[in-house]
Amino acid sequence: MLTSLLVGIERACRSVKLLFVLLLGNLFCAAPVALPVFALVQQSAQDHVVAQHLFADQLNAAWLIDFVNNQFNGFSPVSVGLQTGLLLLVAGALYLTANLFFSGGILAVFAAPLERFSLRKFCEGGGAYWWRFARLLLIALIFYGLLLGAYFLASRPLNKAAAQATAAGPIEIKRWLLLLAGALGFGLINMVFDYARIRTVQHEARRMWRVTFAAWRFCLAYVWRTTFLYLLLAAIGLVLFGAFVWLRNAVTQASWLNVMLAFGLGQLAIVARLWTRLALFAGQADLHQRLAPAPALAKPGAPVIEFMPATKDLTPPPGFTLEPDATTLTPPAETAPQPAAVAAAEPTETSDESGNRA
Repeated sequence: MLTSLLVGIERACRSVKLLFVLLLGNLFCAAPVALPVFALVQQSAQDHVVAQHLFADQLNAAWLIDFVNNQFNGFSPVSVGLQTGLLLLVAGALYLTANLFFSGGILAVFAAPLERFSLRKFCEGGGAYWWRFARLLLIALIFYGLLLGAYFLASRPLNKAAAQATAAGPIEIKRWLLLLAGALGFGLINMVFDYARIRTVQHEARRMWRVTFAAWRFCLAYVWRTTFLYLLLAAIGLVLFGAFVWLRNAVTQASWLNVMLAFGLGQLAIVARLWTRLALFAGQADLHQRLAPAPALAKPGAPVIEFMPATKDLTPPPGFTLEPDATTLTPPAETAPQPAAVAAAEPTETSDESGNRA
């Protein structure tokens, strides 16, 4: 498990190009929502100090009141709300599609023999495994739904007990424990379907229900190794993400330079989240390869030599078979038919020779 942990961290740190591609993909998915909001702030608060406040994550009450009262030409809460809602749906669908594509590309790169990033390999893997990962996502929604239903069923008695309780202490503890159990169950489902994706790529599997059950068996058979690996890598990524978020919030965005600095730190936080994803995939793929390697492919037949040896003295080395090229060989010369007189004389000579011998 520790070896897989180090492998995951090392591969994620070496995948600088892959991180850059994933960051560009995330920016592309966020653009449908970010650009309209940016245009709203820029056009409604142009040449005003309020624009700098808004870009610095500081909501201005006067600007909000004017926006609600339709004081900006071309912008209204209804139109902007509808537009933002539709764009959120578009961005969500785009991100979901891109996420499946990125997962296939990442695992295809990590499964390559040389383990080097290649944009062609990344795109080929994303396209080859997209539909299989989409089917895995649909199966995962069933498990998420079962978990959510179990959480609500378990919370109903607690809510009734809280309504009749005179002290909030024990009930609140039970609620926190239930919330922790739900979070652990959510993480377990995420981990299982990570291994399902990894098994799909490593074993070239196409039956997703069978892959799902195999991933559950693998995670339960090696529950301590898989769980601790997942928790350790997730904890490292959470620490990195929290550190960059804290640095971003610590910047006093009193100037455009500080605003851009905060934006850059925010993107580093996104990179930390993407790094965690790469580390999880790399470490889990290494652990799965060690504990459940893919079946060996059928050994290819002995290599074939295309041409005959130049002389009879040249013999092929052991293990090679000869398969002469039919185009280089000339067919045997056909003998011309003999005249009938010659054919009749040959038995006579044979009989004479036999008589002399007698």
